[in-house]
Amino acid sequence: MPNIRDFIRNSIAPSSYFNFTRRNRTSAQGFRHLDAISCLALSEDKKLLYSGSWDKTFKVWRVSDYRCLESVNAHDDAVNAVVAGFDGLVFTGSADGTVKVWRREDQAKETKHFFSETLLKQDCAVTAIAVDQTAMLVYCGSSDGTVNFWERDNSMKNGGVLKGHKLAVLCLVAAGNLLFSGSADLGIRVWRRPERGAGGEHVCLSVLTGHAGPVKCLAVERDQESVSGERRWIVYSGSLDRSVKMWRVSENSPPMVNQEFRSSGRVASAGDKNALAASFVFGDSLVDAGNNNYLQTLSRANSPPNGIDFKPSRGNPTGRFTNGRTIADIVGEKLGQPDYAVPYLSPNASGEAILNGVNYASGGGGILNATGSVFVNRLGMDIQVDYFSITRKQFDKLLGGDKARDYIQKRSIFSVVVGSNDFLNNYLVPFVAAQARLTQTPEVFVDDMINHLRDQLKRLYALDARKFVVGNVAPIGCIPYQKSINQLKDKQCVDLANKLALQYNARLKDLLLVELKDSLKDAHFVHANVFDLVMDLIVNYKDYGFRTASEACCGTGGRLAGILPCGPTSSLCTDRSKHVFWDPYHPSEAANVLIADKLLFGDSKFVTPFNLLHLRDL
Repeated sequence: MPNIRDFIRNSIAPSSYFNFTRRNRTSAQGFRHLDAISCLALSEDKKLLYSGSWDKTFKVWRVSDYRCLESVNAHDDAVNAVVAGFDGLVFTGSADGTVKVWRREDQAKETKHFFSETLLKQDCAVTAIAVDQTAMLVYCGSSDGTVNFWERDNSMKNGGVLKGHKLAVLCLVAAGNLLFSGSADLGIRVWRRPERGAGGEHVCLSVLTGHAGPVKCLAVERDQESVSGERRWIVYSGSLDRSVKMWRVSENSPPMVNQEFRSSGRVASAGDKNALAASFVFGDSLVDAGNNNYLQTLSRANSPPNGIDFKPSRGNPTGRFTNGRTIADIVGEKLGQPDYAVPYLSPNASGEAILNGVNYASGGGGILNATGSVFVNRLGMDIQVDYFSITRKQFDKLLGGDKARDYIQKRSIFSVVVGSNDFLNNYLVPFVAAQARLTQTPEVFVDDMINHLRDQLKRLYALDARKFVVGNVAPIGCIPYQKSINQLKDKQCVDLANKLALQYNARLKDLLLVELKDSLKDAHFVHANVFDLVMDLIVNYKDYGFRTASEACCGTGGRLAGILPCGPTSSLCTDRSKHVFWDPYHPSEAANVLIADKLLFGDSKFVTPFNLLHLRDL
């Protein structure tokens, strides 16, 4: 937002002037903008160019001779967006919070623009405008992360508000039936509009993630490789992280399902000082609560029978990679967290909903950025921490600086469950990682993991995280998938996978309980010994009431149903409470309950230096 200093500085800066030069001939000084130019647009017939400026005006230029035809005093603050639309209308958006409509009229040899109406008047700045010429829709992005839209009928009629971005919308592009919105929250949301006259609402198809900085600009073209009956688009995104990324998006993609659930555990009362206020969850599919539902990824659990025992959804899939609750869900309930931590990518992850905590975990994600690339898209730990930095700013706005800091440092727990994919879907991937293993020893790979995790935990600490629980890697050599592809017997495990896990786990324990404990003032680190917890269930499964610790309850392929993930065509066991594993990779809810209880109330065999109940009460 420009201030007085900006206006004074830029008004005298030659670089702020807007000049057309042709054959060494420059337009008259009087037609220059007096401040920075923020936006440009061509008319439908390509004969006129519009320039918007921080000087609160937009100017109209004739392309044929580069002559300035008109200067319009448009707004009370900087003009941030100008778009030439349908029916000779021009739309401008401003930092004064308004969207205005201007009517173009050709009078003899002159072209004039007249004010028609104000579409929007709000407190927050208008940051971007896009027009869908086919459907006669106008979209407006704002600094509060919302997108308003209007439909042309006999007049401009407001159609509603699209919510989902956590920070300012910086750019908008309409193409076909789709709208693409880029934001300071590092993401690009893909919205599909209903057919004109068909009724219905805009739906969000996906969130494109991968940038490490705000998404500042977008360009779209038709994908010529689209298959018959499908319309696809190629999207180019430019970011302040200095990168340009390319995406392919189909208009036929199913919409994301927006769900919000209340915890079924003990609800904390306002006077319960010991109750956990918020849980911030980072990691992979072991604790993903639905973030991958919003990604274009091969790693999803949004189809039945996943979630069949999740009572808040009445047995419908939520994106959790299990039949019921994850370990993070159960721990939050037992510690008095009022509601489940909302998935970060959910449109609900804003306002007071985030006071219960936010879940950033993503199936396929890992400590290293290269991990999980086989799934096309996923959220690695680096971007999960980036997203928390955005949440941290939201807390300041909600509570104020001092209260927000106290809330996060003293009344919140940060759970990190990550590392398995760095082996399973990176270092141990057949063929893909074989060449890398020839040049990178296990010791070097584990070093890389620890170095990255150290930086990620320090970044969270710098954002006021103080109470950490970090899980080590489970016995990944004993999961049904590893047993199936290696054709092992029930009591056998893959030695290499487990040795890698143990090698990493030893380094992790030293990192948490020695290095970071000593170097990060007032931080508390709990080491969750997930490896021994899960191995105890596998070895002694009968003592815990299970029938099998090797066969997946839901899966496809092989003797153990351990080749393909759980889905609608998978075989399903008759008693889900009798299986340690729900699918080829993930524990069942029954196993999660046992693991969570030992983390909450157990001794130093499984949780060090103290359990999670003690961590909460510090």
